[in-house]
Amino acid sequence: MLNIYIDESGSFAHAKHHNSWNLTSAFVVPTINKRDCSQALKQLKIDNGFKHSDEIKLKDVSESSYLNFLNALSKTSCTLYSVATDAGTQSVEDIEAHRDKQANKIEEHKDKMQYPKMAKILEDQANQIRKLSPQLYLQLLCQTALMSDVVRKSILFYVQRLPKQLNAFRWRIDEKTAGKSGFEQSFRSLAPPFLQSESLRKPDIHITDFDYSAMEQFLYTKDTKPTYLKEQYGIETSPDGGLDIRKLIWDDFKFVDSQNEEGVQIIDLIVSGLRRTLRGGFENDKTISEALGGLMVENIDNSFPMHFISTSQETCSVSSNAGKASIVFKKNQKPIFK
Repeated sequence: MLNIYIDESGSFAHAKHHNSWNLTSAFVVPTINKRDCSQALKQLKIDNGFKHSDEIKLKDVSESSYLNFLNALSKTSCTLYSVATDAGTQSVEDIEAHRDKQANKIEEHKDKMQYPKMAKILEDQANQIRKLSPQLYLQLLCQTALMSDVVRKSILFYVQRLPKQLNAFRWRIDEKTAGKSGFEQSFRSLAPPFLQSESLRKPDIHITDFDYSAMEQFLYTKDTKPTYLKEQYGIETSPDGGLDIRKLIWDDFKFVDSQNEEGVQIIDLIVSGLRRTLRGGFENDKTISEALGGLMVENIDNSFPMHFISTSQETCSVSSNAGKASIVFKKNQKPIFK
């Protein structure tokens, strides 16, 4: 089983200054590595004078002990995925225009619906998106992109190394995320159709020599794949089938209290560290960035392993500190192919 822990850092609210980073990140832990991760977290707490039952934050730990913690995690088969956006480089108008464009895309095929009920569902989804605040929309955009990255990259990574671990996917998100202005309701309603459509329109790389047998329950065949995208939206899909991403995510998906989930405590420490490196906030940013990069997975297109998102029409740019960190991440990333 792959245990996927997700947390965020930052409010995703518009900021007046550049270098106002907001991140959402996922830490993927194969079940065979859960004990190793638990031990690394326990040692970090001990090193900083806490009990193993305490929950600690990045501000509570020394830089040297944090580095030891990251290095311990890097000895496992765990992997890290992250999406970042600089709220200081995007105006409220940029975000609203991007939001409304996405809503219009959802509605553009509603007249092709065979049943009035389906047209009404599309109209309701589009209106739900238009009602999102810029802050909530930006957060939802990043969260959806993160989950897409996790699915695409982690399957290809682990099918070569630990294929039997692909038999189940357990998603756990810090419940404080759910409490942010109705985020959970919007996420549960809007993320599934976005992710499924993206999966069928752009199928994951599937290499015939690899053993995907453990995850057969999550795969469509050419005979079982849904036809609604072509019939109702006019979207052509792969003739070979695709990934049943709804089942893969929602079969075992929960918002949880971090106090009861060590994996969520771990990703909280990691995503806070990532945000600090983008801002240049460690005494030795390069060393910490090397350790964080060692947990990331290479992109097939050779882009940076951290996914940067912007709703601005201008070219997405990053600050000097973030640029330096990204280069270090890439130099130390795990190769996607074994």
